[in-house]
Amino acid sequence: MKRASGQPSATPLALPPAAPSEASITIGPRTSRAKTDRFDEDASLHQDQAPKALLVVALSLIVLAGVALRISAALHSTLSVDEAESSINALTILRHGYPVDEYLSMPIYENTLTIPWPDSDEYEFRDSSYSSKGIAVYHGWLPLYAIAAAEALAGITPDAVPEPPRLLHGHDSALRRTLAPRLPAILFSAGFLFLIGWLAWQIAGFPAALVAATWAAFSERLVLLGYQARYYSMTLFMTVVVAIALWGVMRHGRWRNFMLLGLAEGLLFHTHQLSAVILAQISLLTFPVLMRHERWFAKSALAAGLAGVLTIPWAWICGFFESADSVPKAYELFTSWTDWLAYPAAPTVSLAMLAGTLIVIQCARLSPRWLPRVFCERIHACFPSTVVLVGWLSVAFVTMHFLVPAASYFSQRLTLILQVPGILLISIVAGSAAVATSRRWAPALAFVATLAGLWGSGKLAAFQGFDSDLTEAPLATAFSKRTFEPGTRFYATPNLHLKYSYYTGLPIQSVAAVRRSFLNSYPGPIVFIEHRHMPAFPRASEIVEAAERAGQSLREDEINEFIEAIWIQQVIAELGARGLPVPAVTPLPAYLEDVLAATRTRWQATEARYVAQQREHPIFRELAVDNAADLWMSFFYRFVDYRSRLGGQSNIFARLQHAEIEPRPKSMAVIYSCSPLRFTSPPASSEPQPRSIAPFSKTNTPPPD
Repeated sequence: MKRASGQPSATPLALPPAAPSEASITIGPRTSRAKTDRFDEDASLHQDQAPKALLVVALSLIVLAGVALRISAALHSTLSVDEAESSINALTILRHGYPVDEYLSMPIYENTLTIPWPDSDEYEFRDSSYSSKGIAVYHGWLPLYAIAAAEALAGITPDAVPEPPRLLHGHDSALRRTLAPRLPAILFSAGFLFLIGWLAWQIAGFPAALVAATWAAFSERLVLLGYQARYYSMTLFMTVVVAIALWGVMRHGRWRNFMLLGLAEGLLFHTHQLSAVILAQISLLTFPVLMRHERWFAKSALAAGLAGVLTIPWAWICGFFESADSVPKAYELFTSWTDWLAYPAAPTVSLAMLAGTLIVIQCARLSPRWLPRVFCERIHACFPSTVVLVGWLSVAFVTMHFLVPAASYFSQRLTLILQVPGILLISIVAGSAAVATSRRWAPALAFVATLAGLWGSGKLAAFQGFDSDLTEAPLATAFSKRTFEPGTRFYATPNLHLKYSYYTGLPIQSVAAVRRSFLNSYPGPIVFIEHRHMPAFPRASEIVEAAERAGQSLREDEINEFIEAIWIQQVIAELGARGLPVPAVTPLPAYLEDVLAATRTRWQATEARYVAQQREHPIFRELAVDNAADLWMSFFYRFVDYRSRLGGQSNIFARLQHAEIEPRPKSMAVIYSCSPLRFTSPPASSEPQPRSIAPFSKTNTPPPD
């Protein structure tokens, strides 16, 4: 059969046996020529009939749709705390040329606290995301530089603290400060969507390419990862680049293939270090294939040398290795072998689909008589690639559990590094099934079936439109008309302080790292912003129904006022129970008392479920907390005796007892204004002394009295 010009081999991994050469090499199963020819004709007929131009057009249309979904989502939410962290890191690049540990004349805090800072009178801890040289090493630099470039193009520059402090940014800049840092992620998403389709085409043909690109474009999770101002999108993009380079090395083994692999691996390290380690291991596992190329050792040395030049000097200069040892690893908190299997045992749709895919592949290999012949032949032709992808999943799983820091051990982080091999495996099976069903309509079947699978599993992303609703910058209304005295200090619950600082320009610091003695003795005013994970807001329908039963008719603005008033009532009751001074509030109408009680009950049930769910993560396990606020404060104090730093023993609690309190429902925050005139006799209390910081204790018993 004559192949179209420019097309890849019909069965890329099942080539006829041939002597190793500089141009190409057999990496598939060793079969007879007759059998290989039969695979070429049966398994790849439709792929041969699909011109490369058609592939490019199809992938481009899918990319456009995927980008539209990501732009739509990016326009309908403010930055998360993690995105604000990256955006601030990028602003330090604009000021210093590289990411440093200081912004707005304050150290940046974004991680669990593990490193004491005995030389500081104000701060009890350093942040472990930065080396002792004050350079960011916890996250890769390339995404931060991309965000910095986008901010510079959008006219977003590093802020300077005015004296007295004042709000620098408000509602008019909210959209620009939200969208600009997210634009690089959206651009890298476009590249990722196209390249993963291209790689799937190389492995398993045109229908598989449509499955991979469609899944990546329309999956709700991948849309979420694809617009956030973080390293996620660029990690997916660079992972596919490394995979394509590794494919070229295994298939052709030319000097340029090895060179591209080394360069891509080095760039991936500066994007997501864990993914780079995983792909480096996969490259080592392919050595039996690489050794069949001419001068394989010299070429491999070139690839390793390029990757080393791009990474090792940087790591030595910035202090990466010492910083990597300062953060506890997740496995140190495991208590049994079940912790190692908690992720694959989780009942999620994605894992079920991946497990089903692996079972089908195995059935096609071991029991082909039960499945269509064409399907089994295609699976057989792609089997070497399947082995590599399954090995990739396995290595990623093990490496994640041994190397990931405890503070980053969350399922979405593991899911990120499994996306590319998982999507490719699904595309092999789904694309082969489409061809086995109808060769003529295989591409259309692959596209429609993928969309149907996403919709049926509840994972199809929804288009939200291009009309932005970012009309409320965090705390902009609260601070727009307020004046602050010179020397006012701003603190907030971690890591919301990063989001507040980015959107307001005020020097808002994490309260977690500050010494209790400093807060108790600071003579100037203090403003503390406490984010409220809970309580719940009442449903508008509940208020309307209660009013109708009482013969009342409410306007929309009145309904919204009562929603906020019920939220405030719950917050005031909780603050009073904590022993804090609470402001007088206007009583609710009698007919809303039942709504208040029902909302409070729902809030308590929701909070209990939330805390129980979070305790499944090792870092939260065995914590003696029963509410969301203490749970997340203990996240930052997990390794430094959290019990002595929560509730009435928190470092700022004494100052809050002499504060004016202002609940802000729209921001889900409570603002405490601590005037020095109201604070007359600070308690004499020593700093909590953590029993052990390194090695990291799995139990955090308080120190003896």
